[in-house]
Amino acid sequence: MKILFLKPGFEHLGVLHLASYVEQQGHTPQLVVDPVLFADSVFNSARLSHLMDYGEPVMRKIAELKPDAVGIPVLSAGFAWANTRARQIKDRLGVPVIFGGPHCTAVPEETMRTGEADYAFVADAEIGMARLLDVLEKGGDLGSVPNLIWRNGDAVVTNELAPLIRDLDTLPFPAKDLYYDANPGHGTAYNIISARYCPLRCKFCYNATMEKIYGAKKWGSRRSPANVVAELREGKTKRRFNYVRFFDDLFTADEAWLSEFAPMYARDVNVPYHCSLHPSFVGPKVVEALKLSGCREVQMGVETVAPDTKKTIRRGESLDQIRDGLARLKAAGIRNSVDIIIGLPGQEVDDLRQAVDFFNENRPDLIMTFWMEYTPGLPLIRDAIARGELTEEDEARINIGQGVNGYYTGGRTLHRYKSSARYHFLFSLLPILPRKFVRRLVSRGRLGLIPTWVPPFFMTAIANLLFSDRHNATRNEMARRYWHYGAKRVLQRLGLLYPSI
Repeated sequence: MKILFLKPGFEHLGVLHLASYVEQQGHTPQLVVDPVLFADSVFNSARLSHLMDYGEPVMRKIAELKPDAVGIPVLSAGFAWANTRARQIKDRLGVPVIFGGPHCTAVPEETMRTGEADYAFVADAEIGMARLLDVLEKGGDLGSVPNLIWRNGDAVVTNELAPLIRDLDTLPFPAKDLYYDANPGHGTAYNIISARYCPLRCKFCYNATMEKIYGAKKWGSRRSPANVVAELREGKTKRRFNYVRFFDDLFTADEAWLSEFAPMYARDVNVPYHCSLHPSFVGPKVVEALKLSGCREVQMGVETVAPDTKKTIRRGESLDQIRDGLARLKAAGIRNSVDIIIGLPGQEVDDLRQAVDFFNENRPDLIMTFWMEYTPGLPLIRDAIARGELTEEDEARINIGQGVNGYYTGGRTLHRYKSSARYHFLFSLLPILPRKFVRRLVSRGRLGLIPTWVPPFFMTAIANLLFSDRHNATRNEMARRYWHYGAKRVLQRLGLLYPSI
């Protein structure tokens, strides 16, 4: 059976892993990339998004491929996009549409009640998707398809969950060729994930949803170092790449795993890479392994330095751990960026001021500022409601994907924390500002001189251009994507090119 995956924007590793698995089970995966310009977490403009929409070329391409079913990964911020494309596909081709991803996992029944999907999946979908395709092709009982959400008349049915795949080494490598063939604007970096878990349970993160489904002790597994390196070795034989980005939520969680990985990666891959880590997992042995393996840049999730706000979001690291981690990374010659979130429940302006003071003295190479993005199922939503920062009606709208804005563009909180945009501006430029200047700016109450009208995404883009590593995979792929698809769509709108993707 031919299953076409319609993927928005960037490379989606979950889709590529799913595609390779269903191919292994005897089905034929296809892939179409919808560029979704100016409707992502970085650049968000309804007017430009409409102007640059690739809807008709995308539909034409899908029709040419004649799939038997279409799968669409769904983030909450993209739920409206997914529903629009699903409606177009069913009207034009009459084939079933299958949703999956974080939104469906967090609010499965709302997804089916308010969405256009014929079927949807909760959590990991490899086993369920292969079984569903068998049922659609040969007939069978939909109730036997694990993790499936479906309609039985007017009722929404949620099937039992399949056990998690514990041995990830048994899965085939992601279908990278599908993505490269479908997306001429891809960059020169190789994106990869080694684990499906995070040991932390931060209340602002999707992982908290997975904990509710599977339980803290049952959820999560990781590929072996040998399996990860084998994928990268195979990738090098197919195309050249000069950078690797690990999309693990917390790459350094397992010190023993990292110690085994480091010499193997240095010997067999030997390409600079980027990973994410947490202040509690940046000990001397971790940094030593990162340096040995050739890590060029890390992204450290700090979010806030204020003790009360840390308790609210369920974070326990100390300022000493953050300070020591940054110092170790700097001493090892590893570039480091830190994440800050604006708009957390109960966050006061003084929290942000503390962060400015701390990072003015303990300078990272880059400060990435995010705005709190409330998505369905987050435990933090209840905290925000209790504090009067969200209402029950807000939560209901979030659960159907309304008002879920990108975390670079102001989330749901920009209107409420407009003055905090000044801190976003300051965080973005802080790595190059003189320490004395920053101290005076804050202590003398001169932050009012910083404009609040500068869009958050603009300052994020400036910070990335100025301070992120020049090989940064996300930055370079984003630039190529907008250049390739943006210029092409403008020429199409002017009638100088035939509308296509």
